[in-house]
This record gives sequence, C-alpha cells and structure tokens, in this order.
Amino acid sequence: MLLVGRDGSKRGRALAVDLRGVGGQIRKPSRMDTAKQHVRGQLEAIDYEVDPIEESGGREGEAADLRATLAGEPSIVIEVKSREEDQDFIEALAAAPPGEIVPRRPKKIGYNATTSDLIQKALSQINSSRRADTDLACIWLLVRDAAMANQGIDQFEATLLGRSLAWCRSVKGLMPVYYAGITRFYGNPKLDFVIAQDRIPVTDFTSDGRQVLIGEQRRDLLLLNPFSDRLSEVMSTTLYKHFQKLDAVSPMPQDLEARGEAFLVDLDADVELRDKEAVEAFLRAKYPQAEIVGLENLQVLGGAVNIEPPGNPGTPGE
Repeated sequence: MLLVGRDGSKRGRALAVDLRGVGGQIRKPSRMDTAKQHVRGQLEAIDYEVDPIEESGGREGEAADLRATLAGEPSIVIEVKSREEDQDFIEALAAAPPGEIVPRRPKKIGYNATTSDLIQKALSQINSSRRADTDLACIWLLVRDAAMANQGIDQFEATLLGRSLAWCRSVKGLMPVYYAGITRFYGNPKLDFVIAQDRIPVTDFTSDGRQVLIGEQRRDLLLLNPFSDRLSEVMSTTLYKHFQKLDAVSPMPQDLEARGEAFLVDLDADVELRDKEAVEAFLRAKYPQAEIVGLENLQVLGGAVNIEPPGNPGTPGE
C-alpha cells in the first residue's frame, strides 16, 4: 500500500493504512467524498436508485447525504460518516524503518462522547431531510482505521447500545451487557438502524520471508434500533435482506438475553445508568447465579508496521 501525502508526494509503504480515513475524529465527508460514493455504489448494486440530498437555504451540513428508493419499499434517508486521517500518525509511519511497529495510543471500547455527538448531529440532518414520516433513517459509518483493527465498529456499538462487559465467576470469559450506560438508540427511536463497515488489511509472507499486503478483510454490521417503532418496515427492505444474506445483522440484545448470551439492564428500572456501582448492583440482583464481579470496558492497543508490497521495488502493491 503506497502512502501519499496531502501534496501528492510519495511517503512510503505501510500495512494497515488507508488515507481515506486513518484514525482521528469521525467527520462528515465532503460532497464528492469517496466514502459517499462507496455507499452509493453498494446501494446501486442491489437495485436502489440513489440521489444526493441537496442543501436547503444554502447552509452547508444541515441535510443528510443520500436518499435511497426502491419501488414498493419505504425510502431510506442516509447520513454517511467516515474517519478523518491522523496526519501525525501517517508521518510517523512513513518515517519508520521497515519492520518497526508504530503504536497508536490506547483506546477504551465503551460509551464515547464524540461518537454520541456525531449520532445526534447525524439524526438532526436526517430529520431535516425526511419528506414523510414513512422515510427510514440510517447512519452509515465507514471505518478505515486499520491500525486499530475493527474496534471502531465496537466503539460505535457500545455508544448506541450501552454495551459493556461483565466479569463473572460462574462463566468462562466475559459476558456482554447491554443498556449498561448511556444508550443512544434508546434516546433516539427515530434512528431506525445503523450500518458500520470496516476494512482490515490481510498480509502474508513470501518465500524469502518478506511480509506483503495481499488484500483486505471486510467486516459489515447492521444494527437495528430496538426502540424504533418501524422495525418491521426496516426488515422488509432489500437493504436489510442484503445484509442478512451476508450474515451481518447484529442480534437484538433481547434475543441474546433469551439465549443466555448476554445480560440486560432494564431501562425502566430505578437505576442511575451513569453510576457504575449502581448498575453492577442491579445486575447482581437480576442475575445472582452469574456471580458478577464487576463491569469493564476493554482497552485495546493498535499499531502499524511498514512492509514491502508485492511487485517490483518502487511500485505499489496490488
């Protein structure tokens, strides 16, 4: 993979880097951004007619990005979000010698205020672009932060669904817990679903021991809002069925609890969700057999390493 600076100059080669969005804060793409074109292409591939939504009143950033329509189905108003490149990290990676790992700062997977603000802003844009109450609302997130693997999607899910992890004496490993904190889906029932996609570089070793980039591993996820009153309409769409065929629809938290695969905090219970100890006490009372020790949000580390791509020296890899 060839690194190219903002001025078009070559900056070296790297594993786990894509200049369309490496690290940094999530942003709204520009009008002709590749992220929006990427989403549009996916929709058109499954027969949707996709139109950009024009700004009204000359105010940039007030409208959503795309409207997807298909005969006999509700329209879908989509706001596309992607990650802004982290230029400092790219500079450090380009300057590093081959084989040296350039680390990223640790990142906790849990509720994130920046992500929460993004969700609120995106929903406001979608609401301003709806033509009818029957229009479905979707945020489509493209995560291109390969140095952090697929944790960007997990961060988004944690903020939408209040997802955390419970250490339990009675089960091996960790048990996911939903609604264990601020849950943005709960406060935004008009946000019907979210699509998140990640791309992770795949490498292999050549016969002479060099590590080379051979492709990308794709991760797709469709998250339904359990609190939307239009779930049946969402599940009737071609878009939902497409992600269902990809086995990319995340199970509903209630279904996971019914299968014994997750714990839920009852949102109508008298518990302060910002109080971790109160939430832990509630869960211990609801699931005494689990012997819950406490709640934790995983902290992940990431990094990238310069490698030699396939092909002749000085040429980008395939």
